[in-house]
Amino acid sequence: MHKRIICIQASTMNQMLLDQVENLLSYGIEIVVVNDGDKQGGEYAQKIAAHKVHIIDHYTELGKGAAIKTGLNYISCHYQDFDQVLSIDADSEYDARVLASMLEKSEDFPQQLILLSRTYSDKAPFFTRLGKRLTKFLFKLSCGQGVVDVHGGVRIIPKKIIATLLGIKSMGWEFLIDMVVLAKRSRVNIVEVPMVLTYDQKHQRGLFVSLLESMRLSFLLVRFSIVGIVTALIDYFMFFVIYWIYPSLAVSLTGARLVSVFANYFAVKQFAFHNAGHIRETLPKYLLLATVSVTLGYALVNGLTNDLHLHLFMARIITDLVLFFVNFIIQRDFIFKRQLQLEN
Repeated sequence: MHKRIICIQASTMNQMLLDQVENLLSYGIEIVVVNDGDKQGGEYAQKIAAHKVHIIDHYTELGKGAAIKTGLNYISCHYQDFDQVLSIDADSEYDARVLASMLEKSEDFPQQLILLSRTYSDKAPFFTRLGKRLTKFLFKLSCGQGVVDVHGGVRIIPKKIIATLLGIKSMGWEFLIDMVVLAKRSRVNIVEVPMVLTYDQKHQRGLFVSLLESMRLSFLLVRFSIVGIVTALIDYFMFFVIYWIYPSLAVSLTGARLVSVFANYFAVKQFAFHNAGHIRETLPKYLLLATVSVTLGYALVNGLTNDLHLHLFMARIITDLVLFFVNFIIQRDFIFKRQLQLEN
């Protein structure tokens, strides 16, 4: 059986938190509570500490992500023989059966990130359901796997990704999304344990919040697009500069393309994917992809214009769109995949 530590993040030390701690003690798992800046709940803090629960205080409220990182850092420093951390937001909704199911899943998938995935009944408003689907779609597009609930407050975190998680800069609720994105890009699979909530007004998130989540999930795609646009501008600029110095079409095209290819490589590696891999590992793969992409692009344009009789301009647009997503997926999953430094 894998050893776990429970980490609860609480912005308020109250009776509800005390009841939660007492219920969790029945699992026989040690508990760490991070008090995110509450200075009014001293009475409840004493009662919780009386159960031999470790309490870590923030002087002021730092945010959900900061509380999770504080707990993970404390556990990593003071517990050497644990395998997973059951992270629980004190305000999260869950029941004993779902929590038991998550713990059971963690035995089968000890190296994966396990999420409590909240879904709503069919009575939820249209925009709430639309927001969920939009978030799932964008996560699948950006990271390769559709995840229903990327910001749920109950999750089981494997020890091997904690060091990497502590390096994430976000401090608020967005840390929950960044954790899932980092895990997926670090080749840690996401396992979801569903829990259906009966929709009522307090669950209402609306489309606006879902759009904020979706925008954050699409940042990778946006950065990749920006790099593509900047690279194209560099390509055109270098073409005119070289042609002005040495008026040869072949030399100008070749020189401009060489400059833009290497500029794109370094920009995509650093800006889009934040990849720290060595150049000798990623550059050969990138150059191979660039060569195949150019060849495939020529074949597609040729086929669309000659076989389907499309206008050259339309054929170029279709080809560029297809190659954009193909290149994005290959670079995301094979070339600039984040290499996780595993803990023992």
